[in-house]
Amino acid sequence: MKKIFFIGLVIFCLFISLVNAQSYSVSITSGSNIAGSPVSYNETAIRITFTWSGQKIEPSYVWKFKLSFGFPPGVLQKSGQTEEYWTDENSPYFDVVGYTLLQHICSIQMYEFTSSGTNLGQRASTSSSVIPMQKVFVGSNFGGNVSVNGSTTASGTSFDLGPGQSLNLSAIENQSDSQGYMMVWGSTSRWSSNTTWYSYSKNSSYSANSSQNGATITAELKRVCAITFSGPVLSGGNYYYSTPLTAIEGTPVEVTALGCTSSDYIDQAFSSW
Repeated sequence: MKKIFFIGLVIFCLFISLVNAQSYSVSITSGSNIAGSPVSYNETAIRITFTWSGQKIEPSYVWKFKLSFGFPPGVLQKSGQTEEYWTDENSPYFDVVGYTLLQHICSIQMYEFTSSGTNLGQRASTSSSVIPMQKVFVGSNFGGNVSVNGSTTASGTSFDLGPGQSLNLSAIENQSDSQGYMMVWGSTSRWSSNTTWYSYSKNSSYSANSSQNGATITAELKRVCAITFSGPVLSGGNYYYSTPLTAIEGTPVEVTALGCTSSDYIDQAFSSW
């Protein structure tokens, strides 16, 4: 009996020695500050990717990874507790959704599991600080350039905003749309988004908002149009035409028709435009 116990103890010690002799590591590959991803989330989302190294005790065993994610100690967080997420070696990333734009502590632990699901213990761990970012797309309603933080920017350009960060936006006028119309900031123009944010000022500021990840912010410029008004028939069957009037899309223009006129001895009264 003692001999059997001794053999079992030796096997156990050999198993522990084998585990301890291995070199294991896990590391976050994107660095400490990771931008919100993927942008399909309507909340702040972080995709935290990682790599690992180490040899399993048996080829059929599985690496599993646990992410602990939350605020630094002493600061209130999303749920009042540090949240935990699990994944395995086939999906080497974590998608963390819904956190505010503040610095969080990210800790990843690496575990080895048997093929039957038994946890053989932690093999490696790493920690880092992570700041959730909001991804914002900026452009104009006709595909032209806009100004962001003082720089001319093409429509569709994305920006990652962290805690307390904002974008200084300015519409750029006198660009042509695809049909050749000149585009300007009109009385009904505004900055709008596919969320709830909007502003009627040509020069506006957009602040980071953790509930609007993936927002598209658009400068709604208006077309400059040339309008000609025709009047009643004049002598000889000709019409009276006004000089083309420049008008901005969405902005009313005031036109007054003559109450009564006469042509070829026929009185003509205003009916309608």
